[in-house]
Amino acid sequence: MEIMMPASNNNMNNDNLIWLDMEMSGLLPDSDRILELAAVVTDAELNVLGESPVLVIHQTDEVLDGMDAW
Repeated sequence: MEIMMPASNNNMNNDNLIWLDMEMSGLLPDSDRILELAAVVTDAELNVLGESPVLVIHQTDEVLDGMDAW
């Protein structure tokens, strides 16, 4: 996957925050898998500067069948 950078760096600032939302196959980050991922970039006042597409990550039936109730 290639990450595209904007032609202008006007939104680049050390105070900006990157928020990641990940849906997982369970609650154990060392063994469970990422199923879905999205990101939002905000400034220090939490104004949204940009959003990523929602990415769905293919997992095998074995991983999906092993998911817990969460």
